[in-house]
Amino acid sequence: MESICFEVTELDELYDQMKRAGGCGRAFYFYDPDGNKYAAWQGV
Repeated sequence: MESICFEVTELDELYDQMKRAGGCGRAFYFYDPDGNKYAAWQGV
C-alpha cells in the first residue's frame, strides 16, 4: 500500500490539533541496523 509521510517538528502538538479536529493517527520513525529509515503509523 502506498502512503505519504511527513516529518514534523512538533508531533505532539500536531497530534492534539488533528485529534480535536476528528481525524488522526499516531506515527513515529525508526531505523534498521543498516540505517534505513522507516515510518510506523496507526490510524484512528
